[in-house]
Amino acid sequence: MRRRRFMPAVNALEVREMPSAAVMRLVASDPTVPRPPTNPPVEPAPLPEPSPGPFPGSNPPIVYPPVPLGGPVGPA
Repeated sequence: MRRRRFMPAVNALEVREMPSAAVMRLVASDPTVPRPPTNPPVEPAPLPEPSPGPFPGSNPPIVYPPVPLGGPVGPA
């Protein structure tokens, strides 16, 4: 089994780039490389019109009767 040699701190901190990443960066910066057309921005769908009132067949709002004054919970 081979022993790994100690790397000086300068080399350990050095960032190495993979060759494929360097090639991709060069290709991306080259204006002569043909590129596929960019898609036009898609406009969002229009929002639906607000309803003028409750839908037919929907439940009407619940209206509770007024609480009677006095009685066991009111003033004595």
